[in-house]
Amino acid sequence: MRILHALVVVFAVMCSTTQAATPKADDNNNKATVRGGVASDPLWDLDIPRQEIESVLMRFVQAYEGGNIERFMELIAPEVRTEAGLLRAKVLREDYVETFLGSRQRRMILRNVHWTRANDDVVADADFVSNITSRRDDRVHERSGAARFHLTKQAKQWVISELYFSYDR
Repeated sequence: MRILHALVVVFAVMCSTTQAATPKADDNNNKATVRGGVASDPLWDLDIPRQEIESVLMRFVQAYEGGNIERFMELIAPEVRTEAGLLRAKVLREDYVETFLGSRQRRMILRNVHWTRANDDVVADADFVSNITSRRDDRVHERSGAARFHLTKQAKQWVISELYFSYDR
């Protein structure tokens, strides 16, 4: 199956809910960009590598939009906790392969991202909107709600060890 190329991903990372999200494309290097954030946020005053952490969410959105299951799974821990409980990454992979194969196009925007520290890990809570264009009938299905990404450092790399989505509609 032909994998769609990731389009420019646009989302604003917010460390404060009072700051407005202004999506901005970075056409010069055709990769996701992160805009926003508050320099005095206590999370970043610690030893957390901000760019490494933010890049996990950027690469998650890029892989999702591009339908690139290999890149998507590089971001997932061998065992990941989701709404369905503790899963082996292989099970999560099967779910996303089905989504990728059944859709012609996917878009995701993360807004109002709030970062917190959980011991040596980092948690990102965000609002999201996703649009999925069905391969079968070309209908666009929009979902929105809240997302939680629990990031853990494993083998010198940040991975998603918990992934939760709750839907508004």
